[in-house]
Amino acid sequence: MAYFVLVGRIDENVQKFGARGYFIARKGKTLVRKWGPVIAIGGLGGSFRWKGAPRIKIDKYRTEAAASRAYSSIKPRGTRRYSPLPSATRILRSRNT
Repeated sequence: MAYFVLVGRIDENVQKFGARGYFIARKGKTLVRKWGPVIAIGGLGGSFRWKGAPRIKIDKYRTEAAASRAYSSIKPRGTRRYSPLPSATRILRSRNT
């Protein structure tokens, strides 16, 4: 299970700046990914909350080995500019969802 964030320049945004979060986890044959805009709370070492409901994609594989290969291949590709969060830090649910 890993959380990643990107805070800074995002060319797709109208204002060219924003914060996005990315989550990936594998449990057995199932791979779960969540991504979407986040709100940064506090300064360095602060916390993050999803801004609304994140997008969710759940993939089920026939074997655990296939799920493990998918996890390894998706993780670097989907997190090129994202910074990993420390292991004890996670992106919290939005208060209004």
